[in-house]
Amino acid sequence: AGAFSPNHFNLEHAPKNISAGGDNFITTTSQEVYVFTKGSTNPVATHKFGGNLEALCGAISPEGNEISIGFKDKKVRTFAFDGSSLTDSGKVSDTFEHEPISIVYSSTHMAVGLQTKFIKLFDRSSWAVIAPERFCFHNSRVDTVAFSPSGRYLASGGLDQNIIIWDTTPEKANRYKLKKEAFTHRDGVLSISWIDEDQLYSAGNDGAIKKW
Repeated sequence: AGAFSPNHFNLEHAPKNISAGGDNFITTTSQEVYVFTKGSTNPVATHKFGGNLEALCGAISPEGNEISIGFKDKKVRTFAFDGSSLTDSGKVSDTFEHEPISIVYSSTHMAVGLQTKFIKLFDRSSWAVIAPERFCFHNSRVDTVAFSPSGRYLASGGLDQNIIIWDTTPEKANRYKLKKEAFTHRDGVLSISWIDEDQLYSAGNDGAIKKW
């Protein structure tokens, strides 16, 4: 069994989220992003955003070498990580309709949940947004997005208490949705994590964790 380690690192600002990829994980705050390696208490890299930029969320790629941060100015900016430092990759999204509040990577795509009902799905090879009219069936903000292990399915949840499962393959026009019923989370879905390709856990404002 694992044991809790008392070692810790004090952040300059409150963390927004944690994201893991490869042997690395990041913690995003409003003013900076910290990169840690597996088993490390102290960050191996820190990047301050500067200017008037305020971060809302962040994610690291499965390979552990690319980091995307969502900002209050309604854009996502991407950074390259070489193992010791972060550099601006020059990839900046177009200005979204609303603020990005959740981000997740797969090996081929990146998904961004917005403050309102929209999800933006990016093709990582071209940085193009895929079928923007498709991913718009939440009724309120999208607080969490998560890819299945294969990267084919995207799960999303939010304030509207719905969990939606999307098929991201280009030839698929249908969406798969767990509708808003008694079995969803009262007051909103906060977090989703896949167990395997067919099962996932969700956590909500109702204080419950559910398996689907």
